[in-house]
Amino acid sequence: MAGQNDCTPIEPIETLIHHGIPPPLQTGKSKPPQNASTRNVLDIPRKSGLLTPRELEITENYDATELVRLMCTLQLSSVDVVTAFRKRAAIAQQCLSCLTEIMFDEALATARECDEYLARHGRPKGNLHGLPISVKDSTTDSALVQILRDAGAVFYVKTNLPQTIMTADSHNHIFGRTLNPHNLSFTAGGSSGGEAALVAMRGSVLGVATDIAGSTRIPALCCGVSSIKQTASRLPFAGQVMPGKLLSPGAIAPVIGPCGHSIRDYELFMRTRSVQPETRKLRFGLLRGFSQRPLRPPIARALHSVATMLKNHGHELVLLDDKVPNLYDTAVLSWKYFMLDTQKTAMKNIKASGEPPIPSLAITGFSQLEGWEATLDKLFDMNVERATISRA
Repeated sequence: MAGQNDCTPIEPIETLIHHGIPPPLQTGKSKPPQNASTRNVLDIPRKSGLLTPRELEITENYDATELVRLMCTLQLSSVDVVTAFRKRAAIAQQCLSCLTEIMFDEALATARECDEYLARHGRPKGNLHGLPISVKDSTTDSALVQILRDAGAVFYVKTNLPQTIMTADSHNHIFGRTLNPHNLSFTAGGSSGGEAALVAMRGSVLGVATDIAGSTRIPALCCGVSSIKQTASRLPFAGQVMPGKLLSPGAIAPVIGPCGHSIRDYELFMRTRSVQPETRKLRFGLLRGFSQRPLRPPIARALHSVATMLKNHGHELVLLDDKVPNLYDTAVLSWKYFMLDTQKTAMKNIKASGEPPIPSLAITGFSQLEGWEATLDKLFDMNVERATISRA
């Protein structure tokens, strides 16, 4: 049992690079324990002996913004940085089951290209020059991936997600259940749990996740990292798949958001062009919770802290508590939109595959909607309610 909790034996990094995830991880010999454990594995990379002191410094001491600066000023090479994070990601996978694909050879080739470009032209490829970035699993490149690649990003791993993607536990029957590095008996959250767990273990300094109902924010909370849900359509969604039936437009659009260690890294991620900064004072709406689901004390403190900071900087805050409909009812309405697929395509596909549904699917949703079925009349009523909320 001690060997299981320590995530040993750790396979040589060369095996992971050249042959993918080694057989012991697939058969369960060194697979992360799925039973209860209180083991914190955050120190495994440091204790493994696989990383040099310099690689430990690279992966533990800097955020993405600082790493890009160090690479652009020739204090680090992209090859150095990618090599360090590929090692740490390999260790994280063996402890947490957080990855679905590794692309180490391609990543090193791209890193060399970045270093050669900087040496040849005397300037970086872009805002993300040479930076290793992890991405949520997909079979195709989205428009955003191409934008990030053009900015100099180096893609080296894809991260785990749940069966159907619409649940808050990153568990599937192909890659297993992603565990929380702070405590292996805790969930890493979902649907971007692989991303958050990898970032928490410093196997990634900056990752790309998606969110429609908390899929970026929940894992960040569970794993002790930070994330942000962008406004819908602020980042290009082309090349990605909406939830529900394939090629259906979707009633509520998912958004892409970064997962990382610092707020300034999100500014780096979002900075696609230089514009004149806005100097006028801003106006923010503030919702302080609702009776059916009161805010947890840490969330209430965080909101109060942000509100105080904004007011101290001269911005205007407008309390919206009595200006918008009940947020619990709004959440129920949103779930009705998720249930518009009357054919229940996701569950139909699970049944056809012969796989059992993962446990968290049974507790996803609202109990009051059990047995609820969409009709055209209900959809019209839902759209009226949605428009009323939007106007508020």
